[in-house]
Amino acid sequence: MSLFLRYVAAIVIAFAVSMAIVVFGGFLLGVLGVTSSTPFSSLLGFLYGALPGFAGVSVGALCLPQSRRILGAVVLLVLGVSFGITIFMVVPPPQHRGFPRGIFVTAIGGVLGVALHYWRSRAINSVQPTAGRDAASGG
Repeated sequence: MSLFLRYVAAIVIAFAVSMAIVVFGGFLLGVLGVTSSTPFSSLLGFLYGALPGFAGVSVGALCLPQSRRILGAVVLLVLGVSFGITIFMVVPPPQHRGFPRGIFVTAIGGVLGVALHYWRSRAINSVQPTAGRDAASGG
């Protein structure tokens, strides 16, 4: 599969995962009857905003080759935040009041997804030279 098609697949997968979490999370919060007066509502609101960014970036970047995952995760983060801003800015004013402040929480989740792929690549790169030396030395 070409790299271009992998990026297209990563974008589609990231969007689908994020939207599934938004829909399922909204349904779950509604079923549980979570309101602003509910204990831990701030934490639940943060998780509801950050989890789609984290999961979308993390899962979407897995469509890419290992060597391109960090760059791909950054691209997915930028596209996701840009999409969120664009969608909320074209919604008519009665439904929103200015810049979508919740996008910052989603971006935090996306940055954590980028950090996850960075951490995984460092862990994989630190293991590979050791395995090569062990194989070369016969032990």
